[in-house]
Formats: sequence, C-alpha cells, structure tokens
Amino acid sequence: MLRYDDGRRAAWTADGLDWQAVFLHWNPAAPSKRYWQGHTPDVCLTAIGNDTTRIAGRVWFQAAGLRLPFAVYAVGNTPKPAYVYYCLWNDLLSSHLREKLPAAWADRLIPVLVGVRNPGHRSLEISLSGLADEAQAGTALENQLQKIIRRGP
Repeated sequence: MLRYDDGRRAAWTADGLDWQAVFLHWNPAAPSKRYWQGHTPDVCLTAIGNDTTRIAGRVWFQAAGLRLPFAVYAVGNTPKPAYVYYCLWNDLLSSHLREKLPAAWADRLIPVLVGVRNPGHRSLEISLSGLADEAQAGTALENQLQKIIRRGP
C-alpha cells in the first residue's frame, strides 16, 4: 500500500522495554510523495484506534555520525506508557541544512534548488513502551540508536 522500495521491521525487548522499529525507503525519481507523506504516526496509529499526541516537532539524536531529526508522539490507549519517534529523511539534504530550515520547507525547497524532483526518502519509526515519561524515553532511544544505526558506504 505504501509502495516503498525497501522495508524492514523489527520488534525486541531490552532492559524491560518493548521496542518496535519500521524502516522504509523510497527510491529517487519515483512519484512517491503521497506514500511517504501519508505514513506518519498520527495518521497510522489513529487509523488503528490509538490516541496520539505530538509532543515535539523536531528532536535531534546522534548516531553513526548522523544528526537525525525525530518528531515525538505519545500514544494513548496502551497498557503501558508508549512513545513513538518518527524520522523522515530526504536523501538530498545534509544535516546542516535540515537544522537551518523548517522541516516542511527543507523537503520542498532543497530539491527545487538542486534541480531534482522526487528525491529518495527514508523513514524510521521507533516505538517503545515501559517508561513513565518522554525524557526517560528519549534517553533510552538515544542509547538504542547507537546500537541499531549503521552508516553504509
């Protein structure tokens, strides 16, 4: 349904926390905007009956030499407190440009300036449950990112 070119999903338990991760990649030059743009936690989780509240628009985490911007959501209707961290990565943008521009502008303006339409996109959505507040969840995510993010050639 999302027409991604590569996707991976994993679930695991570590240090008493339940984790889930979904990674999707859309290749460049494919008319995929409607697919990656519509795959966000507030859309998908609401569609399956959860209440979601966006609690941060852009929080930065370091992993494998990258600065990754994540939107942060609290998820309701769950047995334990749950948080979802969502990163949408445009393959053309450097971390430096991402920090300077608002997220919506970065995805639209940079491809125009460099003359590339429909650049590739990647999304990483990581959820965890078992911690009482977002600050603790953020620290746990930062530690987990060091273990799971690898930068390829």
